[in-house]
Amino acid sequence: MPRTAPVPNIPAIPGMNPGVFVMGGGGGGGGGSGKGGRGSGDGQGANGHSGGDGAEGGGHGAGACGQGGTASGCPNHHAGSDNGQISRGDPVDVVTGRVFTEPVLDLDLPGPFPLRVERTYSSRGIDRDMGLGPGWSWTLAWQLHEGRRGVRVLSHDGLAYNFGSVDDGTATLGERGWLLHREGWLTRVVNGRGQEHRLVRDARGLVIEEVTFDGRRLRYGYDKMARCVSVINGLGERTEYTRDAMGRIIGIVYADGAEVSLIRNAFGDVIEASNDAGCFIFERNAVGWITSEVQVVDGDSVRVDRQYRLTGEIERRRTSLGHEAEWRGDADHATVELVLDGAREATSQYDAMGRESARELGGGAEIRREFDGAGRLKKHGVFVRGAATPTPGQPDWVGIEDAGAVYASVFGYTPSGLLAEERSSHAPARAFGYDSCSRLTELLEAGRMVESASYDDNGNAFRQSLALDHEYSDGDRLERVGATNYRWDDDGRLIEKRERRGGKTLVTHYHWSAAGTLSAVLLPDGRVVSFAYDPFARRVHKQVARREGGRLRIASTTRYVWDGKALVHEIRRNYGDAGEPRTEVRTYVFEQGRTVPVAHRDSSDGTWWHYLTDDSGAVEALVDGRGRLGCRLSRTFWGHVLAAQPSATSTPLRYRGQWADEETGLSYNRHRYFDPQVGRYISADPIGIAGGLNVFTYAGNCPTSAVDVEGLMFSVIKDGNGNVVARGHNLAEGGGVAQGSEHAAVPGRSSCAETTALTNLANGIGPGTTSADIARLFNEKGYTIETYEGNERDYDRGVRIPANPCSGCAAMFNDMGIEPGQVQGHAPRRKNRLRPWDGHSTYEPTSKNQMRDARRRGRRGR
Repeated sequence: MPRTAPVPNIPAIPGMNPGVFVMGGGGGGGGGSGKGGRGSGDGQGANGHSGGDGAEGGGHGAGACGQGGTASGCPNHHAGSDNGQISRGDPVDVVTGRVFTEPVLDLDLPGPFPLRVERTYSSRGIDRDMGLGPGWSWTLAWQLHEGRRGVRVLSHDGLAYNFGSVDDGTATLGERGWLLHREGWLTRVVNGRGQEHRLVRDARGLVIEEVTFDGRRLRYGYDKMARCVSVINGLGERTEYTRDAMGRIIGIVYADGAEVSLIRNAFGDVIEASNDAGCFIFERNAVGWITSEVQVVDGDSVRVDRQYRLTGEIERRRTSLGHEAEWRGDADHATVELVLDGAREATSQYDAMGRESARELGGGAEIRREFDGAGRLKKHGVFVRGAATPTPGQPDWVGIEDAGAVYASVFGYTPSGLLAEERSSHAPARAFGYDSCSRLTELLEAGRMVESASYDDNGNAFRQSLALDHEYSDGDRLERVGATNYRWDDDGRLIEKRERRGGKTLVTHYHWSAAGTLSAVLLPDGRVVSFAYDPFARRVHKQVARREGGRLRIASTTRYVWDGKALVHEIRRNYGDAGEPRTEVRTYVFEQGRTVPVAHRDSSDGTWWHYLTDDSGAVEALVDGRGRLGCRLSRTFWGHVLAAQPSATSTPLRYRGQWADEETGLSYNRHRYFDPQVGRYISADPIGIAGGLNVFTYAGNCPTSAVDVEGLMFSVIKDGNGNVVARGHNLAEGGGVAQGSEHAAVPGRSSCAETTALTNLANGIGPGTTSADIARLFNEKGYTIETYEGNERDYDRGVRIPANPCSGCAAMFNDMGIEPGQVQGHAPRRKNRLRPWDGHSTYEPTSKNQMRDARRRGRRGR
């Protein structure tokens, strides 16, 4: 997954932000043997054994190469808490809404001209063998083949393009615009519409300028240690970064005068962050997990406290607003009781893979979930003992009902894992169609087409069902849809929408901060909606004001209180004509460590409403503890809610990680805003083409895809005598806000445990440490690095399940020159045995049963 830029919507800082460069379309072919398909196994074909038999080639998969001459971006392979769930379709970063690809390193060639053969995930649904069992689908997008120093690129149309013989130190121009610098650096990319993205590098290989597809010119400045210290965006706005002696960012100054201050402890963790919106203070335990956060906004302070189990899960959460949530689990975590504000509101049962299979609610109702053999949600429903099953007047209901079901949905999937149909007890049956690139093209209800779309070569949508013309300019900026016109600034941000409706012209203006966040929206009716964010792009305040008599009068304010990346309180104050506020507080509970909602409660009635979500985590319906349906969301292609019936409650949650604003019609998606009316973001991706060639699209135009991107890993580095000299965990473990800790000597993804451990080692050595210095410690002094599933307490208690590095970390070790024998993995057939890494095997997830058994042995001292 491409790493999020450290500051919202500021272009990713080269050297700090290794990611994947999407290079073009997927491949034709299929498996050459086994069950991977029927095509050739060469090039873009598969040789599968554990996949299905329906491989048919094609797809818009993407290749990858590292930014700034570094390794390929590291995928978030540690998925699904501690149970290793899988991703289907184009995985989506639920915080930023970006699609990410997952490169797998197959081959690295020696010499100054580094060539690699890489594979990557995409949303093209072809079953391929990755040694991970059924349900893993991937598509080969492009390859570089070594043949007597020759290079061959396999493109999206299945044809091979030859660079010919490539000598070291020679720049080479290939067909279709691929340009390899004489040092092997990427310097130019051409998208499907023939537009160029150019990268200019200095003698060190650092990117000093980018010229984007839409003509934006982005410039970067570095210090003597090759650390980025300034960024100039397309508008010419300059952002400056201040670093401490270890190279970590401690201050940011924007062109509009706004500043960010970061205070870190001795371990580099952020303990205080402040900006114009407020001050945010963190307390951490010895492991580094956040145990308390104080959020001060407009002088109003709210505190959120956490208590953890030894195994790293949150056991209890309290806020200064009087809310308390407690998770009481058995030793195996197969049963978890959720106690909210002193009352048992739910008891969840989990299957062997760690998936919630049943949730008994406090009022007597029960939510049940069933999964198919590939781990996809097959069926869920709400059951009340003794209740009569509804009998709707449509044949779609046949086969759905179970005794006592008051609500139910059944899901069907294509052979490649894409959502094909949804049959519900309370809505017409829905069917979904896709093109050869697995992009959503059709939505049918009760057999009738209600929405349809097609796409150009670069993924821009043309909504045929709207019968409206679509126009796109350079760089995929949307210029017009029917009678609605859009205007953009020079940094790829929407600044005006002008639409003709009922003989009138309605104009909406959008204002942006120098940090790249949406600061205000001026609506056609005169209302002004303004926003404020903390240094981590969490929205902490929203204000709606009306223009009366030439002056603005506040109509409402909303304060947002966060528990890490999950919202915990939404405090809304509505002001009447007398100016006296009426306050409503909504409290949320999310799945631990994930952005999937569990329940919410409004202070006005005290009822906890429980969420039913589909396989992607998108909200489908809400029910109370007795099984009464509060609302059901009916969505369009891109998540715009048409109706929420009945309406005993409502929710702003849409697709996973998105929060709808009723005033603007936009959905807040942490670092950007999404417009569900057109299915696009209203600003360019802050990490540029590292997030895809089209910087405005969402989820690879396949919003029905599913993802689980959280993880839990721990690494240690030992010296030649076996003493632990550095430790590191992946950033998802702490459960709080993760701020990058970078070092120029470590090119890997900072959220991986291996990279964190290497960074801590480099920081311990001191400024000026290079990759070669670190490699010598491993190759000449006998240093080793070991990575285990679980957390630091697991390791200290002897709970140790070794893990091979992910593909991105494998590339990182190779780039740093660390010999594979100094990296410890596990034996091919015995995951519980530590063995030197073979240099090519990559991470395989451990099941929840294996982790549970290991923790049992650890508690017994075995």
